[in-house]
Amino acid sequence: MDNFNFYKNKYERELNRRNYLDGAINNPIIGITVVVSLNSYIISQYIFKENLSSIVVISFLILTFIISFVAVIFVFISVNNLFKGYNYENFGLLKDFRKFELDLELHNKNISEDNDRRSFEQNTVEKFIQFADNHTIINDKRGLYLYRSRSLIISAVLLTFINLSFVTINNFKMADDKPVNVPAPSPKPEPPRMPTDRIEKGETPSIPTQIK
Repeated sequence: MDNFNFYKNKYERELNRRNYLDGAINNPIIGITVVVSLNSYIISQYIFKENLSSIVVISFLILTFIISFVAVIFVFISVNNLFKGYNYENFGLLKDFRKFELDLELHNKNISEDNDRRSFEQNTVEKFIQFADNHTIINDKRGLYLYRSRSLIISAVLLTFINLSFVTINNFKMADDKPVNVPAPSPKPEPPRMPTDRIEKGETPSIPTQIK
């Protein structure tokens, strides 16, 4: 078995896993956005009153807000460990490794016992082990926090849909119970009356004087 490639592949796997965790926050952010939008719609559409239905709706809203807030905290921890950040150990500059390689060759020439000789490949494997273990511990912690945030967001989405369904059904019931005011039929307009003729009033019509 090629030990060098084994440790090298493990180190590269943890590097790829780190990149995956950096981009995996998109789905939780989308989920939180959906939860906030739907609950804002509920608040804008529901008519709150002092009854049991309003208490249920408000309770669901508060519970959803708390769960979403905790989910956001877990997302922040997964991304950047809140304000601390994550201390990933990585290889340094190549010139430093080249200097170490030359110093190691010089060291091997100056010693007589083979047991004290060390190879550059052996030291590189030890670095792979050190960095891969460091990345594994950090990535496992980030993956756990990301898993918790996703679980909470799924719970918040389910609560939001339950609350939305309850609000929709309640609004339909309120619409059915509301009395329907049927407007009274407007009276038909009477036709315009002809002006009264002056003869009908008992007046003698004046005969216009003819001009000869």
